[in-house]
Amino acid sequence: MERSQRRDARLDEDALFRAYIGSEQAADSRLHEGAPSMMLRVRRGWGFSFASLFLGPAYWVYRKCYGGALLLAAGYILGLFAAGELLGSLMLVPLNVIAATAFFPVHHHRAERMLRHVSAANLTPDEALGYAARFGGVNTGAAALVLFVLVLAYAGAFALLCHDVSLFVHVFHPEIEARFMMMGM
Repeated sequence: MERSQRRDARLDEDALFRAYIGSEQAADSRLHEGAPSMMLRVRRGWGFSFASLFLGPAYWVYRKCYGGALLLAAGYILGLFAAGELLGSLMLVPLNVIAATAFFPVHHHRAERMLRHVSAANLTPDEALGYAARFGGVNTGAAALVLFVLVLAYAGAFALLCHDVSLFVHVFHPEIEARFMMMGM
């Protein structure tokens, strides 16, 4: 097929979205038990992502939204280490809610960018579907790595919190420390 004829081969936008989303279940365009599927939420650009709420930047990386994941991870690090452990932990709650609310608009913007590129380029339908799948889809390995790093960061923050508490007790309440020593703790 010549380049001039490639543009004439009409691509189904639903097929491009399915390739972009990456999984058949998530790409289903119907309602599931009254809830819109991921494809509908990405196409509309609104919704609340419970996966993003609970997994944070790891889910953003899983869905290849690397810029948003980087900003979210920076917020996590700032919250865990700079603001103090207790305040930092409290900061993560609104940060996760913001991330869960912002996920579908960001994902929608990326999908629209992919559609603009595909329509501007002179691609065959197979090339367009391949591009949509590469641009979208999922990155399981990178998400697992981010999740591992987040677990290490939480463990580090917890270790710092435990160290700070023992230092606080030692400096300001030596009588409590003496009681713990007598009990063998």
